[in-house]
Amino acid sequence: MGWLLVDVVWILVFALLGRESHEGDTAALAVLGVAWPFLAGYAAAALVVGLRRSPRSVARGSAVWLGAVAGGMAIRTVLEGRLPETAFIVVALAFLGAGLVGWRVVAALVARRRRAVARPDEA
Repeated sequence: MGWLLVDVVWILVFALLGRESHEGDTAALAVLGVAWPFLAGYAAAALVVGLRRSPRSVARGSAVWLGAVAGGMAIRTVLEGRLPETAFIVVALAFLGAGLVGWRVVAALVARRRRAVARPDEA
């Protein structure tokens, strides 16, 4: 379940960096206050797509990425009574995509390379 830890830590880093750059308050509760809507969206998407069955899947990683952002933004919209700023949505999409999908792409490329080395094409 190391994949779960990687994903959750990435979402927490997103919240920490956001708090640090905008509010300056990086206390644990402040960071969790930003992170929990995205974690909730991530968890819901992970359940729907069955992430546990294939946690390294780029397709499933993409689904949880979009679920984390969509869920996080929806919860924030309800709690704040307004839509998040467009720049925040773009940053969330980029940062969370880089982490939640990025490591899966790298893992897929490494696995493909290992398979190619293990069974070289016959000339």
